[in-house]
Amino acid sequence: MDVLGKGLDLSPNFFGVQSNDTDGSIEFLKVVGYQFRANPPSNWTKYDLQAYERKVSAYFHKEMMSDLLDIYSFSLTYTSDEIVRTGESLSSMR
Repeated sequence: MDVLGKGLDLSPNFFGVQSNDTDGSIEFLKVVGYQFRANPPSNWTKYDLQAYERKVSAYFHKEMMSDLLDIYSFSLTYTSDEIVRTGESLSSMR
């Protein structure tokens, strides 16, 4: 695939591909890995970054609806929140 005149290999992002034997198109695709990276604005604090990551995760978990895709969003903030939430639920079982 060419993007802006440069070759771009997307194969490391596709897992479990089954292609159509007749024309080579994708018939089934189990997992697509997509990584988004950006430098935050210089005036952001770590709390601004955490709030942004929470909003992105919330969008994909609660608002983005698709009949074709199951989307799982992960970030350091989301993972940390889940670890804390799990720890709190376990401590309440005592």
